[in-house]
Amino acid sequence: MPLYLLLMLVAALGIGFWLSALNTEYRDVGYVIPFVIQFWMFASPVVYPSSV
Repeated sequence: MPLYLLLMLVAALGIGFWLSALNTEYRDVGYVIPFVIQFWMFASPVVYPSSV
């Protein structure tokens, strides 16, 4: 279990570093990320009812 947590931490840091570097070059990235996260939440099967 701690190995998975470490892998999750490294993946999250990698994505965060990559997005922050992308945000310094393209300032619109900071405005796009909330829309992508909200779309991703509704597109994922986590929010679908179990009958579907």
